[in-house]
Amino acid sequence: MKTSIGHSCGHQTTANLTGTDAHGERDRTAAWLATQPCPACARAVRDQDRQEQARAAAATAAEQGWPPLTGSPKQVSWAQQIRAEAISTMGERLAGRIDQDKAQAAHGYWTAVAVRQTEAAWWIDNRDRAIRAVNSSLTAAELDTLKELTD
Repeated sequence: MKTSIGHSCGHQTTANLTGTDAHGERDRTAAWLATQPCPACARAVRDQDRQEQARAAAATAAEQGWPPLTGSPKQVSWAQQIRAEAISTMGERLAGRIDQDKAQAAHGYWTAVAVRQTEAAWWIDNRDRAIRAVNSSLTAAELDTLKELTD
């Protein structure tokens, strides 16, 4: 059943509400949709948020002097966000486990290893396990150094 929805952003759309309506499900769905922005406005907000996150990640990379990533502009933008988040998360994990001075030293060392990976595709491919992937790339000597820093 096609229903006109007045969204919270002020735009009107037509929604095709299907399924049973024995208990007023369609009316509840229509009421809920009216509390949401229209799909075009929701997409615009998401796109703006992504652009702001990409700018922040690029600024962080520039401030920290991290090497640039290689790949298409879209890959680089996304990978910079993944890299910045992974490095930040690792710092938080270390800070929660050891004292502040050791955590900073270990985080700096781990970050130096992480930023050696400059392929945007690598960061994207490992986005759900970036910290583990960086740890897997540590050589035996680097792992020993990192353990010394955290002991």
